[in-house]
Amino acid sequence: MKSRIISRSLLVIIAFGIFFAGIIFIDTTPDANSYRTAYNGVPTTVLQERKAHLSNSTENIFWFIHITDVHIGAYWIMGNNRQNFRDFLRNTKQILNESYGSFIVDTGDLTNGMLPAPIRQDVRQWRDRYNILMDARMFNTSFYYDLPGNHDGYSDSDTFSYFLNWSVQKTLQYSWSRTFPFGNYTFIALNSVDDKGASWPYGTAGSLNQTELDWFEQQLIAAQSSNLTFVFSHHPENDMGNSTTSVTNKTFLELIEEYKVAAHIYGHGHENHERNQGGTICIESDSLGLPSDTSGYRIFTVDNDGISTKFQPLNSWPAVIITCPIDRELTMQAFDIPNNSKAVPIRALVFDESQVTNVQFKIDEGTWMPMNRDPKNPYLWTGFFDASSLTNAEHLIMVRATSPSGSDTDTIQIRVGSYDRPEIINGPLPNFLRTKNCPPWILNLSMYEWDEHDKGIQLNWSVSNVNPSLCDVEVTDIVNDIVTFTPVPDATGTANVTITLTNSAGKQISQYIIITLVDRLDQTTLQRILIITLIICVVGVGLFNFMISKKLRSPQSSLK
Repeated sequence: MKSRIISRSLLVIIAFGIFFAGIIFIDTTPDANSYRTAYNGVPTTVLQERKAHLSNSTENIFWFIHITDVHIGAYWIMGNNRQNFRDFLRNTKQILNESYGSFIVDTGDLTNGMLPAPIRQDVRQWRDRYNILMDARMFNTSFYYDLPGNHDGYSDSDTFSYFLNWSVQKTLQYSWSRTFPFGNYTFIALNSVDDKGASWPYGTAGSLNQTELDWFEQQLIAAQSSNLTFVFSHHPENDMGNSTTSVTNKTFLELIEEYKVAAHIYGHGHENHERNQGGTICIESDSLGLPSDTSGYRIFTVDNDGISTKFQPLNSWPAVIITCPIDRELTMQAFDIPNNSKAVPIRALVFDESQVTNVQFKIDEGTWMPMNRDPKNPYLWTGFFDASSLTNAEHLIMVRATSPSGSDTDTIQIRVGSYDRPEIINGPLPNFLRTKNCPPWILNLSMYEWDEHDKGIQLNWSVSNVNPSLCDVEVTDIVNDIVTFTPVPDATGTANVTITLTNSAGKQISQYIIITLVDRLDQTTLQRILIITLIICVVGVGLFNFMISKKLRSPQSSLK
């Protein structure tokens, strides 16, 4: 009898184990067919007027921190997100300084939602987050700015009652500014979460309705006198829905271009991703709570209106970020270095729990040169280099800081002089993970091209190094820069494809993308199988119990 009870218990445990494992798989594994490549609106390759400029001034600097996807209360097997949050708040005490206008922006998925599947909110997770912020003395509306993510709205996005009750800002969309002697800077927080109260997984995609877009445009109009405008949301710019403004009929993409937004900063994808949209830097940070690579946070700096950024792993010191010059691989707003300048400034911010003992820089493979701490800013280190001794080409600058905590470096790319070639592919171009025998898909490359001299039909894309046994890849619309991917039936595997941009002078620049076809069930099919499996197991266990109980109740025959 005891062994039968144990057997039935094991069956129940196995059934629910299968179901729970499947739910975790669905909720934490990227959907192989979820990457969106359709951008609403007409993308442009017109560069904004450059506001970043090379300057010897060491006072026109401020910085802030971005985190996203903390997922308080998520699966413990994926990492201790509560401890990550505590560690982050402790780390920021070495970086935040209100005298320099510092602050934190948390772009959503603040909590995870009920386990095993986040179909609704869990007040215990919201309370835990609140307590962690209070213990760290960070529950402060003047320097902690939070906004909702899709996990914060599951089954509640029609009212957002949990976010409005438990968040720091308690407001779905808002703006703030920082004013310094050297200028005024505007920051706008958007609620990109679906507003229909959908549960997981149907409320995952982003959405900005017409009312939200109208409010956004009014904020952009008011910010036109600002030096720079930064926009924050949980979702990326290609996942904002199909709505337009009521008066100007503009999409989100068209608004950020028309009003010259300096940077759009977001999360959601659990990756570090940087690209340019016209003159706007579009930057995604990896998850702090459910990392795909390394738990961490992103530091942003503004130095004489030049934007720099670096993702910093948790509990890693020192933290080094070059603020001048600015990185050509990050932004099209980067300025060229005059080839006749003999004293080009290099500046870097260095943060550490310990006393920083040594900061150096080098150009390309040259020798390490010393940098000096700025007498007015204890975080800032400065140096100079002679650009006239360098060729008119692209060069690498590396800064290295050393302290009792260890050593850290930051590297950027600059250009001395100027020369004619396609400037950059505004990338990186996306890699694609798809299931076997999936339908063909397209990639619109028009938002990934930019050249200082050419635009539109003067820039041409081509494809090479295609593996014909895995996937056919070709430019199917030259005018609109459309590349079509057609998987080979039943093919699986991984291949690199080279994408090349050519300008009217015949100059080229290339990137490769990775295409992966996997033999994996899509999420809808997997969900159905899990539900059917659970039903069969539960029914089976019920029938088994019924038969055993019936047998035990039946009269026992006796031998005579």
